[in-house]
Amino acid sequence: MSVYVWRHRKLARAAAQAPAIPVAVVNPADTATATLTWTAPTTRIDGTPLTNILGYRIVYGKAPRAYTASMGVTGADNLSATVSGLAWDQTWYFAVIAVDDVGRESAPSSEVSKFTRR
Repeated sequence: MSVYVWRHRKLARAAAQAPAIPVAVVNPADTATATLTWTAPTTRIDGTPLTNILGYRIVYGKAPRAYTASMGVTGADNLSATVSGLAWDQTWYFAVIAVDDVGRESAPSSEVSKFTRR
């Protein structure tokens, strides 16, 4: 039973295409914040229109594809967000996940990074 539930959740996570690559980490290196912008996905993996995005989740961490923190962004039209409180002298890696109105998540977008320098 638990194997079925795990597989079902894994399939549900891939219901939407991933958001486009975050197009910018616009803050200079000498800030402890990162502002990301992205383009919303418009279709599900099966090609049908995606019309029920509830928001996004920014995932981030100090190693590529090893995300240890996340931040929610409410609203389908909110296509940018600022992550603050990043530790200094670290490279941070970020990706964006789309979330629909029943909680299904896309795969993460391609990753971008930022080095915070004092």
